[in-house]
Amino acid sequence: NQDQVGVTSFSDRIEATRAPERGKDVYHAILNHLAALEPKGITRFNSCLEAFAKSGHPSGMAVVISDLLDPEGVEAGLKALMYSKFKLTVIQVLDPDEISPQFGGRLTLTDFETGRQQTLSADLKMIAMYEKKMNEYLSKIKDFCKRSAIDYHLANTGIPFESFFLGYLLTEIRQR
Repeated sequence: NQDQVGVTSFSDRIEATRAPERGKDVYHAILNHLAALEPKGITRFNSCLEAFAKSGHPSGMAVVISDLLDPEGVEAGLKALMYSKFKLTVIQVLDPDEISPQFGGRLTLTDFETGRQQTLSADLKMIAMYEKKMNEYLSKIKDFCKRSAIDYHLANTGIPFESFFLGYLLTEIRQR
């Protein structure tokens, strides 16, 4: 539909922004922009989305791509975009091992955003408890999105993002 598409990334503040533009070459430019982004620092999901909503960007469609694993939650930021009249799509990106770990024993886990490490022993009981908590969290996010008329998708990092995104775009086109 010749819509303009831009990209804004954030961590604890709004980071790199690619100004909105249209055209058939924009898709590859945006994929390259996204591929060049690197995780860094602590994410302040709510405050960044609230700042974006107040920044005067014209409302339209907003696609939020995140793991949504912010200890402060994500609902306030998503609500801020909704109140600013954005039509929202949320793409939650998780590794299969984040949903259902396929490992156990003594582990050292590293948070890529903070660099913080934690060593623990994961037995079958602990893994089952983790999976239960993760599934509860995923259900909570899905339910919030459904109640709020937010289009929600879970993206598995085991699938190339381009394949996921092209499938998403084809679904959107068919629904129009």
